Amino acid sequence: MSKTLRLRLGAVVVLLALMVGFGFGFFADDAYALPPNEVDRIYFSDATYTVEVGERLLLCNGHLYSWGIVTSYKLVYTEPCW
Repeated sequence: MSKTLRLRLGAVVVLLALMVGFGFGFFADDAYALPPNEVDRIYFSDATYTVEVGERLLLCNGHLYSWGIVTSYKLVYTEPCW
């Protein structure tokens, strides 16, 4: 194999590797860390903490479930993700 052919083949291999690398980087999704704790926030209508008006639940798999409204009267429960 001649030196010129080897150089061209090497250039083609490098170019293909760059194209594939940039292609995967372009189409890759953002990466997010999973939460260290499951967090459940329960919101109440006032300082008596008797009427629930909302809830936000962040699970260990990163899903967030919520309903109702957010107030300053809340109880927060956490549990480690094991």
